Amino acid sequence: MHYVITGNIGCGKSTAIKELKLLLPEFSFYSIDDIVAQAYRDETIKSQLQAMLGVSEKHQVRELFFSNPQSKSTVESIINPFVNKQLQDILSKDENSITEYPVVFEYNQVHLFDKVIFLYADDEIRVQRVIQRNGFTRDQVQAVMQKQLPQETKMNAAHYVVMNNGDIETLKQELSALAESIK
Repeated sequence: MHYVITGNIGCGKSTAIKELKLLLPEFSFYSIDDIVAQAYRDETIKSQLQAMLGVSEKHQVRELFFSNPQSKSTVESIINPFVNKQLQDILSKDENSITEYPVVFEYNQVHLFDKVIFLYADDEIRVQRVIQRNGFTRDQVQAVMQKQLPQETKMNAAHYVVMNNGDIETLKQELSALAESIK
């Protein structure tokens, strides 16, 4: 069974994945963010980004991605084929996997997975987490949040919803119940 775990910025995906790895050792775990990081190290992709955008470093590309719709389309046309190929390779080789994919809904990739796990946290909690974790300003966090589909849309389409408004112990309890139901 191939599961995808998703959620909007600051919902606690990375923390949830760490805990699920302990609870579900028989599963393989993957991260789209790791695959994207691989793409940025690929010399062909770096050359394409440089030629099309004039920059190839991830932080520079990210700035253009979020500030310019044309640049966003260019980045997606270069990065997404690499990501999609890696993802297809992963899903073809493992029987039981969980892939962390923050924008699986936004990129219409839900159909690649058997089940969707959505991690939910209230907006203000997410804002505070990202400010503390990344040093972003409130405006920067809200700019990213506005580019993501509403949590309610994703929650309604998910097979499993994990609430993450509390402390780490509460999250662990939620994840333990989830792990039991998908074993």
